Amino acid sequence: MPARGANDERVDVIGLTGGIGSGKSLAAAFLARQTGWQYIDADQICRQLVEPEAPGWKLLGDVFGARFFHDDQTLNRTLLRQAIFNDPGLRAQVNSLLHPLARQRVASMVAGRSTAFFPASGALGTVLVEVPLLFEAGWERDFSRVIVVYADSGTCRQRLAGRDRLNSREVEAAIAAQWPLYEKVTHADHVIDNSGCPAETYLQLLHFVGLFSARCYAGKKT
Repeated sequence: MPARGANDERVDVIGLTGGIGSGKSLAAAFLARQTGWQYIDADQICRQLVEPEAPGWKLLGDVFGARFFHDDQTLNRTLLRQAIFNDPGLRAQVNSLLHPLARQRVASMVAGRSTAFFPASGALGTVLVEVPLLFEAGWERDFSRVIVVYADSGTCRQRLAGRDRLNSREVEAAIAAQWPLYEKVTHADHVIDNSGCPAETYLQLLHFVGLFSARCYAGKKT
């Protein structure tokens, strides 16, 4: 992913990831509010890519026919989600179709091709990109730093069951579809523990912002 924005000025691009139910979106929203960093949600981009007539929608139709579509030609997201949670081969196939499109879209936004993200002055800036499957998709070297939002397994399971109304089998399938959180933590540049209350998480995020602002984390990884 390019590390330069409009007018060829350097842009720090921070990746934020975690596990399902760990609280990635909570952390990303807080960082964006507190810092004014431009925020890109890769999950939202994937949703846009499978809207009718969008590139991902066309690819899924070409490969799977009507299998995952409603009668009105919109994607049956629930059916597709259940299928990919329970079939690793299918999950890999769908990811191989959609991830390159999402990565290209994110890169274009970071490069400043969308004026919504970079001012005309092209000033030095920071972009926060939330990517649920950052490590699984092999995107880690696209970012100057990677934050992993962690929560213990019991907390993640409780959140999934309550938020998404999943039964125990569905919860386990959703968790198994991603890397274990402990493994993501070992690849992180910074870890936020979101096992407790939001206030505790916010304090950790503010600490990270202070370190980053002081340039403790400046520069590309080697």
